[in-house]
Amino acid sequence: MLGTYAVMNDPFFANAYKEFGVEIINPNEDEKKEINRIIFKELTKNIFLPASKEYMIQAIKNLSDKGAEGVILGCTEIKLLISQKDIAEITLFDSITLHCDLAAKICIGEIKLNHQ
Repeated sequence: MLGTYAVMNDPFFANAYKEFGVEIINPNEDEKKEINRIIFKELTKNIFLPASKEYMIQAIKNLSDKGAEGVILGCTEIKLLISQKDIAEITLFDSITLHCDLAAKICIGEIKLNHQ
């Protein structure tokens, strides 16, 4: 999972995915800090540097090398820098697309919410 430092460190996300049999693999500590810097110092300010794009791609490759079968882009700004066409060898799951798809399915009645 890629995202802000807080997202990559908070056990809430890992625990939530674990309930569905998904193990979250995060970048190493240095990568987390640099990804967080890229998000807040660049992407949120509409700065898109080729070196930062390459860094993110390498971080994804490193996750793949650790056994990741896919990578969650857990911060909406990441999609502004990288996309599936940039790294074909591992599936990217964009959180914006996933949320919008789910919301649309709920709105058209394809998915019913379980109100408890």
